[in-house]
Amino acid sequence: MRVQVRRSGLSIRYPKGYFALKDEPATKDERRNNSLVAIKSPLDSAVIPLEVRVDRLNHPAPDSLSLSGAIGIHDVHFARTSQFHVGALDVTVLEQDQTGKGLHESTNRINLRFTDAKYAAVLKSGISFRESAPPQAGATTRSSLRIPPPPPSAA
Repeated sequence: MRVQVRRSGLSIRYPKGYFALKDEPATKDERRNNSLVAIKSPLDSAVIPLEVRVDRLNHPAPDSLSLSGAIGIHDVHFARTSQFHVGALDVTVLEQDQTGKGLHESTNRINLRFTDAKYAAVLKSGISFRESAPPQAGATTRSSLRIPPPPPSAA
């Protein structure tokens, strides 16, 4: 590769090449480990809007929590096929004790496939979800949402 400019006094810097790995979906264990790292990370992020409503219920067990809400997807990358926008969300509920030790964890993968019209509507409203969390003895925190990378685009 050769890059030139016609104006004097300029210097050009550019990479001489790049190294790319094959884009492969993460395994279930890799997704779980990535979710746990993200949950325990002290960094806050406002990149993906998340609205959650928490209701205390007596079903499936006394003092259970019902988590429902919407996830904004403006900054989420979806793979594009000839007819659909394709992606997935992992919603993980992790209950921890006061020391941060995990007491219980459950993950629900939401596979997404939208037509152009539905995708446009979901961009406005967000993606709805609902999870329940039966209480664990000693639990003081419950949290998480993870958006895995989309599958490779298919034509």
